[in-house]
Amino acid sequence: MTKSIRYIGILLLGLISAHVAHAQQQTTQTARVEQIAGNTIYFNIGSDQGINKSDTLFIYHNKSYLGSLIVISAASRLSSAKFADQPFSLTRGENVQIKKLNSGEKPVAESQTAGTNNSQQEAASPEQPVANQTQTTTTSEPEIKPYLTGGVQFGSNVFHSSTKTSPVGNEVVRRTFIMSYTGIHTQIRRLPNQLSLQMNMQWNYRYANQQTISPTSAFRIYQFQVNKKFGKSPVHLSLGRFYNYYEPFSGFWDGAMLRIGSDQFGAGLISGFEPVRSDEGFSSTLPKSSFFTYYAFRGNHIYSESEISLNGVFPQTNGWNNHFYAGWHQQFRYKGSSLMSNIQVDQNPFTKKYLFSQIDLRTNINLNQHFSLHAIYNRRRPYRIWQIGSPISYLRTQWTGGLSYQTGNNTIGSDITLNQSDISKDSYTYFGYAYFPQIGFWGLGFNLTANYWTDNTFNNVYVAPGFTKMIGRGQFTLTYRFYRSQYFSRENTTHALNLQFNTPIFKNWYLNAQIQEQYGQLLNNQQLFIGITKNF
Repeated sequence: MTKSIRYIGILLLGLISAHVAHAQQQTTQTARVEQIAGNTIYFNIGSDQGINKSDTLFIYHNKSYLGSLIVISAASRLSSAKFADQPFSLTRGENVQIKKLNSGEKPVAESQTAGTNNSQQEAASPEQPVANQTQTTTTSEPEIKPYLTGGVQFGSNVFHSSTKTSPVGNEVVRRTFIMSYTGIHTQIRRLPNQLSLQMNMQWNYRYANQQTISPTSAFRIYQFQVNKKFGKSPVHLSLGRFYNYYEPFSGFWDGAMLRIGSDQFGAGLISGFEPVRSDEGFSSTLPKSSFFTYYAFRGNHIYSESEISLNGVFPQTNGWNNHFYAGWHQQFRYKGSSLMSNIQVDQNPFTKKYLFSQIDLRTNINLNQHFSLHAIYNRRRPYRIWQIGSPISYLRTQWTGGLSYQTGNNTIGSDITLNQSDISKDSYTYFGYAYFPQIGFWGLGFNLTANYWTDNTFNNVYVAPGFTKMIGRGQFTLTYRFYRSQYFSRENTTHALNLQFNTPIFKNWYLNAQIQEQYGQLLNNQQLFIGITKNF
């Protein structure tokens, strides 16, 4: 099996080897989505193209307006941004049009003006009679057609490992795991009757030689959401499986959401059920309901938002208690500096008193154009509704402070974290990173992450330097990973080499391939992944 994976990897690598801008009142640029990490979107344009921190960007796809983003950092040819209000669908590798508006302007969906007579947008030629201009402007409104964004993914992952139970023993356990998948994530806007649809689904097949997997294949629905608007009224209805983007506490739902308001201010009610987390199935054993309200304010270099939710879960399982909790989210940004907080309180079902189950405070302060400070305080006592006895878990606290330096496209930084818990002694995590897209040598880029954890008795070390190289339109990334853990008198060290390749293969088709070899005294494994994405 190991040789087969290596031969496939060698064959794969052998096969792999074989700014339109205009200036009107709005500045439009075409950009590629380089990466998506959580709610952060990375583009291949930056300050060299006029993109700066705190800018508001309006995103279009095939002349259709998708939504707006706020720039949180900008290097010369790379920028990152977060959703300014309601999230919308974007896909890695997708090309979009970005408009950065002048002061006082509002975004306009190009499809709303498509098909209008050119005489309304251009000065009349001297030969063209004025009467003809008036006559041609009486054309009917353009037909607004549905449009589709998103993508489909196909992939397969093969993993083989050999594990020794003891450094001195000869017993070796060999495992092989295979997973193949086909997925689709899409958003269809402007359907008839002011409907829209969002879907995220995946079918997968799994195989393991050392255990029985049941079921071997599964179809998982992560999101299937139908949205309905009612004319020009501020009423919005969502049905199906969805995530409430207007507050971060209640999670996913199988149910209905009624919202009144705009993307900047409003309130709503949700009623439904908690999806089954193990297999994304439907269950009526955890009915729940929620009320939420929110607001967002955007000014010149200023953005502020606040979201509050009141939630109740009413288990139908014997021995489980009703769960009531409330959450408050706030965020404030000014010229690249930010302050964010998430606070949640849960009711103890036995004492009926409320306690803080989550206090998450985060800040980032730009000291100047190069240096920035960030700090995190996170205090959690998770509520586990299924836990026997008290559902209130033990307390854990993290304190983090860090400093980063950025010049051009180059970034370095470091963090220190103190970890505290009711059930273990204090520990410390030291983390550092560096990113240099171009180091001036063979056209290589360099990146490094390093992590050291210790509780003054045990420790773990992780170091991962990597190099990137563009060849044609494809990008190679070669990473070495060193990991060492020390637990009591046993020390385990492993080394790994990971080669990744990303490239467009056809129009809107992209290939991602990875091969990894990890070896050590107790553990050896090989991994091969091939994935193909089609964007639309």
